[in-house]
Amino acid sequence: MAAAGSRRRRQSVLLPIAVFLLMVLAVVPSRYLGPTQWVADLVKVSVAPVSHPMRAAAAWLRPAVSKDDRPEELRFLEQQADQWETLYRREQRENRELRARVEELSRGVAVNTLPVRQVPAPVISASSDLSSGVLTVRAGRGSQVEINTVVVVGGTQLLGRVERVGALTCQVRPITDPGALAVRGRVAIDDAPSASARSLACLLRPAGDGLLVGDVQDPAELAGHDAALIDDWLEVGQTVRLDDDSWPANAQMLVVGVVERIEPAPESPLRRVITVRPRVTLSRVSEVVLRVVHESDALSETGGGP
Repeated sequence: MAAAGSRRRRQSVLLPIAVFLLMVLAVVPSRYLGPTQWVADLVKVSVAPVSHPMRAAAAWLRPAVSKDDRPEELRFLEQQADQWETLYRREQRENRELRARVEELSRGVAVNTLPVRQVPAPVISASSDLSSGVLTVRAGRGSQVEINTVVVVGGTQLLGRVERVGALTCQVRPITDPGALAVRGRVAIDDAPSASARSLACLLRPAGDGLLVGDVQDPAELAGHDAALIDDWLEVGQTVRLDDDSWPANAQMLVVGVVERIEPAPESPLRRVITVRPRVTLSRVSEVVLRVVHESDALSETGGGP
């Protein structure tokens, strides 16, 4: 009886401790749970033999495809036609992508004359931490990638810069990620990178939904110009380009995005707030281009930390 009472007391103590540990693990960011991965793998191995017959039984009870009473020959011909159409559509898409890639890469080389080597690389995963949009790219020190290496999509759309570098992979934080720093840009009125006299400075911060939001240059900073003139200059659809000294030189004047919305600033109606959307959804790209600076020209690159 004494042994049974002692066992019950231990169980009554261990249960709250186990519940507390589970609650702590539920809120700890996934990047700190690496040592526990072997437990997850062990659970998967032990559960897999059971889950497979359960999944097969569920598929038998409720098949993915409803019963088809049409003749077998008709179903075979339709299947063949669908396969050929799929191949045709796939070739069409591949041709469009190849043409667009050639055009974008050609424009990317012409953005500036700094000696950079463009390294295409696939995105192999996103962060397992839902609060982070960091992307893991299959390019590392073996490809001469370094911290602060500029990353673009295609040729000119700025994605971000490298935060961490490994032997074979690196981690890139998109400029739209909530953890990214604000970037300074210029609204190119004439959509020309050299048109500094016809551009407006802006400071853009991530809005948390794949967009960037920020104030446009204060009218008082424009000699002889007022808010009405800024309203005449600003239009939805204008291109915003990077103009930020904290970024490497080869990133300057790359495309940040396109103006999607123009609104008065809440605290100052004379000022304007713009919402900028990148040309692609940066958190969902499957391939990027790293702009690797030649080693002999590394001293010409400037930039702050990630």
